[in-house]
Amino acid sequence: MEDLPNTIAVKFGTVFHCEEGRVLPLRLIIVIHRFVGPGRTVLVWRGLIAGEGDFAGTYLDSTGWCVLRPAASGAVDSTDVRTCIHLVPIHLSLQKHIEGSEGTTDIAVFTESVLRSAQQDKLELARLMQELLLDSP
Repeated sequence: MEDLPNTIAVKFGTVFHCEEGRVLPLRLIIVIHRFVGPGRTVLVWRGLIAGEGDFAGTYLDSTGWCVLRPAASGAVDSTDVRTCIHLVPIHLSLQKHIEGSEGTTDIAVFTESVLRSAQQDKLELARLMQELLLDSP
């Protein structure tokens, strides 16, 4: 790869605790590339979110981009953030498809849980950023 300082590849595991008390272990593999241009920075990524345990063989293929640029909001320094994410659920467990329609239910539960986890992360990040703004002089 030619532009290594602007590329990162990460593999890690995490656990999401569902509302109904179910624990969802996840494995994530993601590659992110940064493009810096006049007045903006663009992040482009491709990732795979893999379920483990009860959700082994269930995946979410994630592709997306995020554009960051200074916002024209007067005297206040701020950043305009635009994001687009495309998620494709994939189920590779042939055995579950042979046994019945459980695979479809697993995909729906897995996808909903991962999206809920991402939403919680987004809300927590927004809260922390707001806290930083309130603490700044």
